[in-house]
Amino acid sequence: AENNLFLGKYKINKKHKLMNQPAAYEMNIDTTKAIRVDISPSTMINEFETKYQKIELDDCDLKTNLNSKIYDCAKIEKSEIKYFMDEIVIELRDKNLANKVQSHKSNKIVVVYGSIHLRGMRVELEKIDSSWDYSREKNNENN
Repeated sequence: AENNLFLGKYKINKKHKLMNQPAAYEMNIDTTKAIRVDISPSTMINEFETKYQKIELDDCDLKTNLNSKIYDCAKIEKSEIKYFMDEIVIELRDKNLANKVQSHKSNKIVVVYGSIHLRGMRVELEKIDSSWDYSREKNNENN
């Protein structure tokens, strides 16, 4: 159900329609066979720093608790945020996921991923194999 809470606790503007991910058992996923294939945050940061520039933290950053709801330190440029989100968080993860899906031995794969990745992942899968096809639950056909 839609609740507009990010990570289950941070209120988000109503223009975004958010839903918390159901537990694996609610989606009938066998967790004994499940594997995590997403790239780590440190890998994303390393990719960004390799491609653009090193991320430098100042004293304020270092003293701010990661779970803090208040961030009063110097902000980074919007263009850097856009590069990080578009090219690292979205594109790099889409390519990684597409490669993992394509190379997996099973013919039945469940992917639990944000809907923003659906189009990009399909594009990446089709680059790997133009005959690639997928199916999804009927209640999600609007993606």
